[in-house]
Amino acid sequence: MKRMIIKALRIDGILQWGLFFPYDYKIKEQLRNNIPWIRWNADEKCWHLPKNEASLQRVKVLLSDKVQIMVDRRLRETPKKPKPSKDRRLRGELSPERRSKLTRFIKWLEMRRYSKNTITSYTDAIKVFLLFNADKKAGDIQEKDVEHFNNEYIIKGNYSVSYQNIMISAIKMFFRWDTDHRMDTGNLIRPKQAKPLPKVIDKEIVYKMLSTTKNLKHKTALALIYSCGLRRSELLNLKLQDIDRKRKTMSIRNSKGKKDRVLPLSNKQIGMIINYYKIYRPESYLFEGAKAGTPYSATSLAKIFHRNMGRIQKNHIFTLHCLRHSYATHLLEAGVDLRYIQELLGHKSSRTTEKYTWVSMKSLSNIKNPLDDFDL
Repeated sequence: MKRMIIKALRIDGILQWGLFFPYDYKIKEQLRNNIPWIRWNADEKCWHLPKNEASLQRVKVLLSDKVQIMVDRRLRETPKKPKPSKDRRLRGELSPERRSKLTRFIKWLEMRRYSKNTITSYTDAIKVFLLFNADKKAGDIQEKDVEHFNNEYIIKGNYSVSYQNIMISAIKMFFRWDTDHRMDTGNLIRPKQAKPLPKVIDKEIVYKMLSTTKNLKHKTALALIYSCGLRRSELLNLKLQDIDRKRKTMSIRNSKGKKDRVLPLSNKQIGMIINYYKIYRPESYLFEGAKAGTPYSATSLAKIFHRNMGRIQKNHIFTLHCLRHSYATHLLEAGVDLRYIQELLGHKSSRTTEKYTWVSMKSLSNIKNPLDDFDL
């Protein structure tokens, strides 16, 4: 008989039971299908659930005839060492003066109501840039140092075009804000960015994925992303009061570009939400994490998509965001006007929405190929 060790541990500051056992698909599925609040933690490499006697008894009743269960109630907390940077110059710490300046820069971004993601991205970028130039005095950094950083760190490190663009945006913003530091950022060159077409999942494959997703919470989350064209952050920030059953609408608040929008809900969508609510009983957010009242993890949501899509198509190239692309393309192919699709997706410019005309096969497939006229 296999052995399962249940240990007391702390994950994201919350006491949990960690379940450690040799990989067994049947045991894993039994846990996931019968304990809705169980979660996987990639750092600890274990399934975990809230540390209370009810959770412990649930696992024992469920698996006592399949595994030998041993419980270790001692709480062990071993802080993880941060991964060293690829570049030795970035392994140090900012000077007190630069730390203070970075803190003031963060406060300024917050005052201007930049999103948390933007503030985090810009802060991390500036910290990397300042550490790279730690040997220079604050007032000595010039445009040539940005070019040197671009060549020696970004290009040599093989970082993406998107990362390079974030770096340049952050550097421009920082030195525009830092009035004590005079540097002309207007001539900083951005990389030429590729314009890849959106990856679209075939409608039949989306159906197979959703229909074979057993966990109701996972199925409801993925179905709403696809059927409403939601961004991941929009789904995770949904609160119970954002769903209006009487008007059959969903309110998306403070989304990308600080825009709000209202989306229509079909009877099937509302039915799924009601069934999900009856079982999971979220308190604040529509989809909550292990701790009540806290939003669901963005990483966990992406893993749910990859796991369920992987069952339908092995080695697929899709991401969670492809459900949003697929929604827009499938609407276009169904004859929905591009202007309506723009409103549903919350695009500021119609040019952003027009990219879906390039991946819609409805009109392209009607074009007669000249090869068809040849008797070959």
